Amino acid sequence: MTSPSATALPDVQAERPERAIALSAVGVTGMRLPIALREGAVLATLELSVDLPAEQRGAHMSRFGKAARGIAAGLSPLAFAEALALEVRARQPGSSVARVSMRWAQPVGDAVHDLGAQAADGAAAQEQVPAGARLSMTLIGSTACPCSFAMSGDRYAHVQRASLEVELWQPTMGPGALRELLEESFSAPVAMTLDRPGEKALVDRIFAKPRFVEDVAREAAHLLKATRAARHALLRVTAYESIHPFDCFAEWRGTID
Repeated sequence: MTSPSATALPDVQAERPERAIALSAVGVTGMRLPIALREGAVLATLELSVDLPAEQRGAHMSRFGKAARGIAAGLSPLAFAEALALEVRARQPGSSVARVSMRWAQPVGDAVHDLGAQAADGAAAQEQVPAGARLSMTLIGSTACPCSFAMSGDRYAHVQRASLEVELWQPTMGPGALRELLEESFSAPVAMTLDRPGEKALVDRIFAKPRFVEDVAREAAHLLKATRAARHALLRVTAYESIHPFDCFAEWRGTID
């Protein structure tokens, strides 16, 4: 029998996002799982992702692991990757493409080789990247999970550091202005040192603006678009998860009109 509390938990990922921007890839990275391939059992490291439509706030991250555990044993590496891409897309309604990347170590004769396989299910348009100068930057910030925050009655949530890697083609602003602009994408910044009042103020700020990794990516994309910061941009946000043995990421790329 299902308890009332279990059925009342909100599905925050299904909400409409504040910024209605489609994301090119959302998923998990660094997921390590034992996999029974045709060549034998291996410990594989997986990166799994789908595109995310503009009207959906977040992907259901738990479904990536469930998809990987649902593939039949005894397949070749490429057949496994292809079957997993198909299963990943089937478990994320609204997505048009799924991507799978897997790596593992395998004995071959007297040596151990690092091997890999990749597959995609569905099709996605490829953005044309312009020529010209490029500016790259990585920022670090903090995020609090909106889902766990809502499930706790807005009392607590798991918190993690996150990185925002951005590459701009034909940029219109310098590194200093870009850093100040994109820092607002996170729930809050990070600080090298904090006294007790400063730590309290920072934690209060984190919980005042809980954000998924998808929210950070969308906010960064919105800010780049609003300021016309470049001709073309590619960004990737990675959340270094505190309650999972893998990390979550979201990507956006596009030409800024």
